[in-house]
Parts: sequence; structure tokens; C-alpha cells
Amino acid sequence: MNEKCKPFIINSNLCFENKDIASFDQYMQSTQFNIGNSYISYSLIKEICGEFKKVPHIQNIYYYDFSNVNRDIDFINSECSHVFFVIQDFIRIEEFPLPYEQLLSMFKKINKPLIVVGIGANAFSGFDKNLHKKLKPIVVKFLKYLSERCVQIGVRGYYTQEVLSNLGINNAAPIGCPSFYEMGLNRYVNKKNIDANYYCENENPILISGGFANKYLLNSYQICQDFQETNIIKAIAFNDFNSPFTNYQLDKIFDHKYRAFSSIKDWQNFVSKFKLTIGHRVHGAIISVNAGVPAICLNSDARAAEMCALLHIPVHKNVKYDTDILKIYETIDVDAMNNSYPALYQQYVELLRKNGIEVPNMTNDNNTQNDIQPHLKLYQNFKNSETWELQMRIKAVNAKLYVIESKLKPQNKVSLLEKIFSIKNQNNHKIIRFLGIKLKFRRK
Repeated sequence: MNEKCKPFIINSNLCFENKDIASFDQYMQSTQFNIGNSYISYSLIKEICGEFKKVPHIQNIYYYDFSNVNRDIDFINSECSHVFFVIQDFIRIEEFPLPYEQLLSMFKKINKPLIVVGIGANAFSGFDKNLHKKLKPIVVKFLKYLSERCVQIGVRGYYTQEVLSNLGINNAAPIGCPSFYEMGLNRYVNKKNIDANYYCENENPILISGGFANKYLLNSYQICQDFQETNIIKAIAFNDFNSPFTNYQLDKIFDHKYRAFSSIKDWQNFVSKFKLTIGHRVHGAIISVNAGVPAICLNSDARAAEMCALLHIPVHKNVKYDTDILKIYETIDVDAMNNSYPALYQQYVELLRKNGIEVPNMTNDNNTQNDIQPHLKLYQNFKNSETWELQMRIKAVNAKLYVIESKLKPQNKVSLLEKIFSIKNQNNHKIIRFLGIKLKFRRK
């Protein structure tokens, strides 16, 4: 354990208490709408402290109450050794505006070293050479302050380094993301054999990280990582079926093929059971390789492309519905990633050292560590009853019909929705009418 480092993390996006997952909205707020954000701070704590533990933090800077800022500044200046500002790809034209002026005022009052690692530029159309000219003045001002305040800034790749250089910022070092180094120096990715009939197996050995349509992965498990899968996360973790679903999604829900997490350790343990992870999520790929499982990233925007290029994470940009994933898997090179990793890890350690952080020796035996994060309880209220499943499916369809009905003129006495679907209690039975079909079930 690193006893000398007493960090304070701004924008941790970590769940530490049960209240952080008490509702869907609270869960999204705690993780800043993406559990991949949590993985950055989780890894950073392990790397600088030698183990994952609860540290003083501001969970989400977008929801921070700045009326508490003086109290937090006093705590930082008296009790902490370093301040880490964790932020992702905010260097973009349409950025999610940070409270820039309030942060600048806060940072200027903090007398401890400020460390920034893992920030990135993003251009969804590719590597925009003129991105630096299109940034808002306040973004440029903020970046230049960070440059002046930090000994060296850790950025996601060479593209971000170039954007900052064009702004006159020359102390940026490409390191990728702290999450990539979570397992220490001796991480190794093992490419295992996948049987040619993998798509016929009930337990498909290929995991999806970020949804996409492919006929060979119809029965695969899928990680739901962020707000883009809101309807699914609400259903499996918060028993909320009041959003529309596709038939494909309903099948996966009732086959328990979706997973969502608030605990990084739960996520890691689940990923480790597979032979390959594929999808659009960069941190889904990173947590996979840290579990020793090869990963293929399908995301082609600038933030993903530059980081995957630097870290040698395999990328494939053209996966169609009928693409045989096994054929792609056979072509990926995990040796390039394994061979480049020690040098990248040392560069990352050197960046932290320049910022006054000595990284303790890390090993890949982190499965022995206690999991102190709360756990999302999935499918908690699901029952095996076919009657219950039918009711849930009808409820999901009902949500779609309500949207349709709201766009039509009201009927005279009986609404369109009631004509299509209704539930009534009759003596000891529940009568369900759906599209003219009458179903009768005994009430308990």
C-alpha cells in the first residue's frame, strides 16, 4: 500500500454506497451515465494506493453543489497529498460543458499537486485536423490552465497530443487510459480456441459489449454499459418495463442474457468467463483484456481510434449482420498488444512519477481484494412463471400502444388501447384480453 499518497478525486463516477444505486436515475448520475467512467477511477485508485479502497472524492462534477467548495478545499489542503481530476473526451466541438469558471476558481485555491490523466479529443467524423480552431474559448482557457498547473498531462493518444500542441500546450504525454494498466506490469492476454459451432451453443463464448446486430451472436450475453441501453437496464436492474422494447430485446431479457454492473469487480469476474469480447465500448474492451480475454473494438470515432491504436487493441470497423465473428477473431493479433504493454506501462508509471506519485508494485492477483462497491441485483423480481412472463411481455407491448394511441383521436367511450388490451379481475380469476384473445388465470 502507498501510505504517502492520500488522493482526492474530482469526478470519480464511482458507486460506494447503496444509495448510489437506489434508483435508475441515481445509478446513472453516480456513474455519469456510463459504468466505463467508473473503471477509470477504480483503476487509478488501485495504481496509486496499491489496492482499491474508498477515498475522498467528488462523485460527479456535473451535479456538484459548489456551495460546499470551500469546505472541500480546506479538507484537500489539510488532509490530502494530491488531487486527481478525472475527465474523459470533453475536447470536442459539441462538448458536455463543464462548470469551467467554477472549477478554475476551485483549482486556484488548492495548494496540492493537480494531476490529470486520460483526457481525450473527439471528432465523430474522424481526425479533424482543425479541431483546435473550433473549440470554444473557455475550453481553450481551461486546457491551458491545466497545462500550466500539471507537470505533465496524460492524454488518450497522439491525436489529442496534436490538438493540444496546436493550442501551444506541449506537456501532454500519450498514455491511453489509467484503466488499461489496472492489472500491473505482468498482464497477459491469452487467445484461446473457439469452436466453429460457437453460435449454436447455449452459452456462446463470445460476449457483446455495446449492442449491434449479428446472426452469430443472437444467443450471446451482452453488457449494458450506459444510457444508450436505458430501457434494458431499467428492466433487468430496476424492474421497470415502462419503455418500448424490440422482440429481440424481450427475448434476451427473459433469457437473462443482459448484464449491467455497479461493481467493477462483478464486471471483471463476469467478463473473465468468455473467450472474446466484441462491441463498440472501448472500456468494455479494456476490462476484457485486463481479464486476459481478447477484445475487438468496433468503434471508429476519434477517441476510440486513437486509444486503440496506441494500446494495440484490435479494431474492426465493418461488422455486418452476416459477418462470421470467428473469422475476424482468427485474424486479430494479441501478441502486438502483449509485447507493447510493458513499455506502455512504464511510460504511464513515469508520468505519475513526474507528477510526484510513486506507483507501488502491482500484481495481477487482484481477485483476492474485497469488493467494497454496491451490487446491482439483476432479475431480482423475475419469476419462472409463464403467466408472469406473458404479463410482462404484454406490459411492454402496452407501452408501445400507449404511444400510438396518444397520437390518434380519442374514441367515444372505449379507448383504442382498451380495445386492444385489457386486464380485469373476475371472482377468483384474472381475465386478460389481447388482440381479441381471452386468457384466464387463477388469482393467487
